[in-house]
Amino acid sequence: RRKKENKGKGKKEDVEEIELENIPIITGEENQPGELVENE
Repeated sequence: RRKKENKGKGKKEDVEEIELENIPIITGEENQPGELVENE
């Protein structure tokens, strides 16, 4: 029970932190923010 909870919670937090920090940087540098906003 503790291992499963720790694994799920830790993995989710790690992924969310990495994704949140990587998504804006990648989309802002690789993809043009202006084009993305216009398309949205």
